[in-house]
Amino acid sequence: MTINSLGVFPAISGESLSGKRFSLPADLQSDRTLVLISFEPEHADILQTWSTGLDLPNSDSKSAGR
Repeated sequence: MTINSLGVFPAISGESLSGKRFSLPADLQSDRTLVLISFEPEHADILQTWSTGLDLPNSDSKSAGR
């Protein structure tokens, strides 16, 4: 499967729960990135369990907008 067959992530911008502005995918630091998004502050702990369970290298909850 080629990268083109997977599609392209749409350009979006927003603000993290901590107030930091971001633009995706422009602010992502890698060609391949798994993005976990929560829409409510109380969901952040659930996302952290996914990050920890997947042993993601950047699973720091501060980067997730806390």
